[in-house]
Amino acid sequence: MPHIELAVMTDEEFNDFLMGKTLEFEEAQKLKAIKEAEQKAEVERLAQQKAEQEAEAKKLAEQNAKLEAELKAIEDQKKSMRTDMMLAAGFELENDTFYFVGFMDFSIPISDIMEVPAVQFKEMVFASKAEAEKQMKESAELAEKERKAEAEERKKAEDEAKARAEALKPDKQKLTDWVHSVKMPPSPELESDELKTIYREGVAYLELCLNGMLKEIDKVG
Repeated sequence: MPHIELAVMTDEEFNDFLMGKTLEFEEAQKLKAIKEAEQKAEVERLAQQKAEQEAEAKKLAEQNAKLEAELKAIEDQKKSMRTDMMLAAGFELENDTFYFVGFMDFSIPISDIMEVPAVQFKEMVFASKAEAEKQMKESAELAEKERKAEAEERKKAEDEAKARAEALKPDKQKLTDWVHSVKMPPSPELESDELKTIYREGVAYLELCLNGMLKEIDKVG
């Protein structure tokens, strides 16, 4: 209100005006207090809701961790029991794979035995052992057949070599005798040193050839 209007007011009018403004101010303060209280209550409610959600999430996480630990303990026990049964059946464990002792060609990944239903596991162990023993026997029999075949082939080759050597003996002896029978004629009487050198080198070459023939004859057969 303009100051000029206040100046012309009577005391009663001024008091009424002041009372009205006071009531307006008090009402505004009440509304402000109510709004602030509502906002504070909402903040507290949201904070409590968040705390409850975090507590619930923590509780669920702890329950999941506990459940996972229990499942792992069950899985580890299952793995240990099945491993013991496989070892007792004649298998050995290496790098997460079971091998039949004495026959490394037969193998079963540990992941495979973990997937077998419990009611079928014992039967699977016995079946695996029987199959491993069967394959090991067949492999040994095959190896023995191959060994015998190799021995027979080796003996056959040796017999053929002996027969060939025996058949070549007469001719080898004849050729050997011939080489030994070869005699150098008397050296000519030469005056030229150059021709003497040629003669000596020729004789040496002939002797070398004859000795080479004897070596080659010996290799035949």
